[in-house]
Amino acid sequence: MTNQSSREVDVTWINFEGDAVDYPSLAPGSHGSQPSYLRHLWALYDESDQCVAAFRAPADVTIIDR
Repeated sequence: MTNQSSREVDVTWINFEGDAVDYPSLAPGSHGSQPSYLRHLWALYDESDQCVAAFRAPADVTIIDR
């Protein structure tokens, strides 16, 4: 994942029961990888809890500030 925005985003895995599981945040301008399994659902939220990206693994994600 690459965060090209000017804001921090929270990384959240949505488990198979539909519960949100928090993972470490991604700072502005940073990138990282998150091991996952096929079909896992991930969502990225900004500081106001707005979803800025959602995807199913495997995927490469870039957050572009709009």
